Amino acid sequence: MVDKRHPRPTEPVAVPLYGFQPPVGTPYGLEVITVEDFFAQHDAWPWDPPRPGRATFHYLILVTEGELRHDVDHVTRTVAPGQWLWVRPGHAQCWHPPGAARGPFILFEPEVLTPPPPASWPRSPPTTAPPC
Repeated sequence: MVDKRHPRPTEPVAVPLYGFQPPVGTPYGLEVITVEDFFAQHDAWPWDPPRPGRATFHYLILVTEGELRHDVDHVTRTVAPGQWLWVRPGHAQCWHPPGAARGPFILFEPEVLTPPPPASWPRSPPTTAPPC
């Protein structure tokens, strides 16, 4: 008997979500590191083998030397010296081997860009009109 049914579609592979995990004592949900130190601290992960992931925080990278390749939403971006790469929370991303890229790497939580609510701003003492 010949099976003429269409094959079942495969389930999409879930892209894991990574939270912000700065070093202990890092203030304000913000970490500043260099690209080369980031790669040195993470051994072969996440570029060997490359695996996509999504972060709950922002990545902001300035390439000052070399070239950085990074996939954002399944499109490979090549970042040359003098260019910035900003990956916002929730975007699928995939690292490539580090190569010779150098420069500052800023990781920060979305709240860093949100101003505090007006109730938390310092208030001036009320002024009274001088007597007439």
